[in-house]
Amino acid sequence: MGDTTTVTVPWASPDSVENPVFVVVDRANAIPELADGNNRISRIFGAVVSVTPAPSLPLQLALYPARPNPFTSRTALHFDLPVGGRVRLEIFDVAGRRVRTLVDGTLGPGFHVSEWDGRGDGGGLRAGVYFARLEAPSGILRRKLVRLD
Repeated sequence: MGDTTTVTVPWASPDSVENPVFVVVDRANAIPELADGNNRISRIFGAVVSVTPAPSLPLQLALYPARPNPFTSRTALHFDLPVGGRVRLEIFDVAGRRVRTLVDGTLGPGFHVSEWDGRGDGGGLRAGVYFARLEAPSGILRRKLVRLD
C-alpha cells in the first residue's frame, strides 16, 4: 500500500445487515466495487484493502443520531451495548424535565433500537427540541432530537 492513508469502516449492504463486515479502505485510490458474500455489488469510497467479519457484539457504547431527525410522528433511536446490564433510555425537554422513559430495565449486550412516538408519559408533546439520554453500565450518552408539527 505504500504511503496511502487507510481507514476501517463498518459496511453492510441493505441485504446483509444481519452480517455486516469491516472494510479497510485505501482512501487515496479511486472508487472500486465490492462484492459481498452474496455476490451483490456495492460501491464504497477508496480501494478495498481487506474485508473481515464484524464482531458479533459492539466494541463500545454508542447512541446513534435518531432516524429520522427532525421528525413529525416517530423516530428510531439505535444504540449499542458492549456489556449487558441495567439500561435507561429517556427523553428530556430543553428545561431538563424527563418527559418519557423508553427503556428501563436489563438488556443484554448487542445492537438495540427503541422507537419514540413523540409523546410524553402524560400524553402529547409540542414541537421543539428534546434530548435522548442513554444510561448504561459502560457510560452515559446524549443526542439532540427535533420534533416538528
